[in-house]
Amino acid sequence: MRVVDVRTIESWVERDSYYLGRTPYLLVARAIIERLPGETCLEIGPYGPPLVPGCDTMDITAIYGPHTYVHDAGVTPWPIGGPWDLIVALQVWEHLEGRQCEASREAFRHARHVLLSFPYLWPGNDDHAHIDRQTIRAWTLDRDPVLTWRVASDHPGLSKPVDRILYLFKGDVA
Repeated sequence: MRVVDVRTIESWVERDSYYLGRTPYLLVARAIIERLPGETCLEIGPYGPPLVPGCDTMDITAIYGPHTYVHDAGVTPWPIGGPWDLIVALQVWEHLEGRQCEASREAFRHARHVLLSFPYLWPGNDDHAHIDRQTIRAWTLDRDPVLTWRVASDHPGLSKPVDRILYLFKGDVA
């Protein structure tokens, strides 16, 4: 699968402070994606350009290009095409306001592989706080990931590095 190069990810940080502290987990996601078979991808909530150039995207606003489905991933069933070889949602599930199971069910239904990342054991009391493996397992319908990767990085506004955890799942599409 064609994925953006490392220099492109680094350029995102130079252009937009949103990406500060995100490079480590984006590089891990990039490495995972480039090793997966297939050509088609849906990236949910990419914020900006997706990791797979030209892929379909889903977001609650039409922020990126002509291939964007304007839809809330927590509202199911998804009114979208597919199936895809890969669905990617990085740092999205924690924002789905109690609808993570529904979104997981749809992602698994529409894809061969599903790559999700989560804030892991962050301090505080917002959407990102206190998410642990048990929470993630419940959100992802008690499925076992085929790959788990934990990444520490700085995050603007937090005094010490925080962890993000990436899970790669097999989807239901054969």
